[in-house]
Amino acid sequence: MQISESDKANKINVLKDELAEIDRQIVAWKAQIQGLEGRIARAEYGRTFLEERLADLGTTEPLERSSSFKQGVTIWEAAEIVLREAGHPMRPSELARAILLRGYQTKTSETFQSSVTTGLSRHPEIFRKNESGWDLVKRGD
Repeated sequence: MQISESDKANKINVLKDELAEIDRQIVAWKAQIQGLEGRIARAEYGRTFLEERLADLGTTEPLERSSSFKQGVTIWEAAEIVLREAGHPMRPSELARAILLRGYQTKTSETFQSSVTTGLSRHPEIFRKNESGWDLVKRGD
């Protein structure tokens, strides 16, 4: 079946118009996404700031965000996870805060940092202390 040149030109124009409309939609959606990404980044920053203030105050109340630790995980297991993900040594206060921010549940909020330090010192096969803080003896990177 042969298409006349005028029908072919009309179909081409229709398809070009449809492509142009799709391009306009894509541009509009990208602008919306950029706006949402900015809002998400600001919200995440604000949440992190507030979580750090809570951790500074030694809160043990569970945050709305679900814990990233399995139930029953020990302090030293939580520390190993946090240090492995961080990829660098952490000072005891920084490590304790990061563990709490990840949702670790504890009843010893006032002494949590010392509980973390004690837990790590009991496992020298996993953790070592250096001038930068606590680190993993062996990294699986």
